[in-house]
Amino acid sequence: MFQDPDYWIRVVAARRVTPDVLPIAMNDADPQVRREVARRIKPEFLPGMMHDPDTLVRVTVAERLEPQQLTPLVADEDLRVRFVVAERGMAEALSKLIDDPDPEVRRVARQRYEQE
Repeated sequence: MFQDPDYWIRVVAARRVTPDVLPIAMNDADPQVRREVARRIKPEFLPGMMHDPDTLVRVTVAERLEPQQLTPLVADEDLRVRFVVAERGMAEALSKLIDDPDPEVRRVARQRYEQE
C-alpha cells in the first residue's frame, strides 16, 4: 500500500498499519503521509525525522520526542518548531532560545528557564 501512487491510499495505510511497519514510509514523497508516520511511529525512529523538509512533520516530531532530545531543534528555521521546544525542552535547549528572534519563543523560553 505504501507504493500506491495515490497519496491518500498511503495516508490511510499509515493510519492503519502497525507502528512496526511505519519506518518504510518515513521518507514518503507526500508530507501528509510523513505527518501521519510521525504521529504513530515508535519513538526510537523520531530522531530520524527531525530534519524533515515539512514544518508540520517537524512540529509533530518535536511534540513526541523526549524533552532531552529537543536541543538540536533550537536552530530550526520555523518558529512553530522552536515554540514546541520552548514549551517542552530541558534547560540546555531553553538557554539557547532565550535570545530567539521570535518574541513569543523568547518569552516562553525565559519563563520556563527561570522556573527550572
